[in-house]
Amino acid sequence: IALGALCLFALTGVDQAIKALIISVLVTFANPVLFPAQQHVAEFKWLLLLFGLWVAIKAKSSDFRYPAAITISWVLFLSVSLYVSLVFGLSPSLSMFKLASFTLGLVTTFRLAALSQTTLDEWSDFLLVVLLWIAAVSLPLLGTAAGRFINGTGFQGVISHPQSFGTLMAALPVIGFLKSLTSSKRMTYVWMLVAILGTFLVFESESRTAMLSSFFGVCLSSALFYMSNQHRGKGRLAARAFVFCSVVVLIILASGGRDSPLIGGLGSALQKHTSGGLNWDRDTFETLLMSRAGQIGEQSDVIAERPLTGTGFGVQNISQVESSPDSTFMGIPLSSPNEPGFLPLAVQAQVGAIGSLVFWYAIWRMFKAVLKGRQLVAIGLFAVLLGGNWGEAIAFSFGGLGLFMWMILAITVRCSTAKIGVRRNVALSRGQSYYAGALQAGDSL
Repeated sequence: IALGALCLFALTGVDQAIKALIISVLVTFANPVLFPAQQHVAEFKWLLLLFGLWVAIKAKSSDFRYPAAITISWVLFLSVSLYVSLVFGLSPSLSMFKLASFTLGLVTTFRLAALSQTTLDEWSDFLLVVLLWIAAVSLPLLGTAAGRFINGTGFQGVISHPQSFGTLMAALPVIGFLKSLTSSKRMTYVWMLVAILGTFLVFESESRTAMLSSFFGVCLSSALFYMSNQHRGKGRLAARAFVFCSVVVLIILASGGRDSPLIGGLGSALQKHTSGGLNWDRDTFETLLMSRAGQIGEQSDVIAERPLTGTGFGVQNISQVESSPDSTFMGIPLSSPNEPGFLPLAVQAQVGAIGSLVFWYAIWRMFKAVLKGRQLVAIGLFAVLLGGNWGEAIAFSFGGLGLFMWMILAITVRCSTAKIGVRRNVALSRGQSYYAGALQAGDSL
């Protein structure tokens, strides 16, 4: 019912379609204890995406254009993926359906973002409302079994898995901390509370990927803010960082110091899937990666065996090909999930070295556009969402969190590129005014 309502809502306009795609994560990733799984969810997810594409096609054209390098690089990546999947893939038919769904999602999200006239501040406020709603309805579940249903330790709230919950909540510290740098004195306290709440929930989820991506997003944006010409803002950055760290330390001390549940949760997350406690005298990096050792080893073997071609887009191994898909329509697999793990290895294992190079070039061109836009929240969101692929390659999963990720990334690229255009137009108009003034002065002489 909820997905059906979102489909109808998406048909009412471009911004409504974007909001429906973002909100759909609440329905498709609902905690199964609180919201029992329903039939035909996969079909409705793709129907919603098709409705979004229909809105993008029927909407009035926009003057906005993405940088040519971004468009060309993605077309090239899709072409290389198509070729290696058809010629060298383990299952060309499955790769074709995976590639078609990825292309559908990529075109829909980027086209909708291009057509939207909404500013980044408005979109970040909407995203904040969605994330705070998830946080607010999840907090009462902190002390319940339903809130930690999957593994008994990691907090998942109203979301189906702690990893997914942590990935979503990782954006809260980024948005809250960065907005506190540019907000009024009164709102600063509100944004700091948002950042602290997000940090607390990320730690409770025990998702190392979320911890790393959130930390990376805040640090990268803060470093760029510090290197800017806002000398007055440097003192504000130091003050906010000091307050944030002090509050976190006080919470840990108040809840038991070394025996604090936060410290215990962090230790549990770091030693996930290991035997015994985390021994910092051992190779710590190897210990932290132990839960992904199987995936990394499998992907490394595939890369060694097929360095240039890979196994085909969306196909991880032969067992995925032999297994029956979760959902089909007239024999067509609507859902055949896999867990590719670490994104850089996953890309090369699936589409080979050339496809991997083109993929990362496309990502770099997008990130470069966001950096040029000089909007801290856009930079932070881009970093935290891309960092979410450290432990799980959600980038290729439009049936999962990939839809949420690409929709937000498309918005950050669109708003940043538009910001660059505004600055160029202002500079051009100033130059024209100066030139006209010089001509007028010359005429008067």
